[in-house]
Amino acid sequence: MAIGEIGLDYSWNNKCPRETQQAVFSEQLKLATELNLPVIIHNFQSYADCLQLVAASPLAGNDHVGVLHHFTGDYQTAQRAIGLGLYLSFAAPVTYKNAKKVPPLVASFL
Repeated sequence: MAIGEIGLDYSWNNKCPRETQQAVFSEQLKLATELNLPVIIHNFQSYADCLQLVAASPLAGNDHVGVLHHFTGDYQTAQRAIGLGLYLSFAAPVTYKNAKKVPPLVASFL
């Protein structure tokens, strides 16, 4: 059992203000802590803010923080997420012909 899919989505067509998304995400992270549940995190064009909020949350440092779903970030972001106790999910983009950075990133963890 987990809480999710929660997180931040900064896509151009998302009409919800970033500040509102961040406030709600912070509350969801607190709820996950209270219920002792991991989280499934959705993140689109918001890695820095997403990981900053996780780091500032009561979940930080837990053994089972959760999963950063559909990861497409760079190696440094991956290391930061792992350091916060998150697992990384590599979804369909790892198979796309135009996915240049994701397959080498996945290979770096093998």
